[in-house]
Amino acid sequence: MASYSIKRDHIVDTTVEELWAFLVNPNNLQKLTPKKFGGKRLDKNATDIMSEGSIATYRIKVFPFIHVKWKARFFNIILNESFIDEQVSGPFKSWTHKHSILVHQGNVIMRDEITFEPPFPWFGDYIYVTFIIGRLHKLFAYRDDYFDAHFKQSEL
Repeated sequence: MASYSIKRDHIVDTTVEELWAFLVNPNNLQKLTPKKFGGKRLDKNATDIMSEGSIATYRIKVFPFIHVKWKARFFNIILNESFIDEQVSGPFKSWTHKHSILVHQGNVIMRDEITFEPPFPWFGDYIYVTFIIGRLHKLFAYRDDYFDAHFKQSEL
């Protein structure tokens, strides 16, 4: 079974602390997901901050009118630096997403490193090329636009 990796950076016009506070709130996934993709959190008594080993459950849309639950576990949390979410159950055979915050030449950079295996090993390459990669690009473009608008600093 083929696994795929994506690594991408996005400059966010904010402080490390503000970006971290936003990223570690599992309730914010819905803000970062186009409505047509779902992203609603299902956990009762959901907390506003993740902790080592905590799990969040979301409902996502994989096709029009087809929703699945995505359960993610958070670990390797390093304050103001990085954390990993890993699919416990969901639409992929496997999914690991490392979120990092870096500072380079005064810029706050949000880095995503994702490794995943598509479902259905017998035609995973077809699904990746025709469906998954396009959806991920749309999802990240939407997310980048959200961060650009949400964290835009006032000009002096």
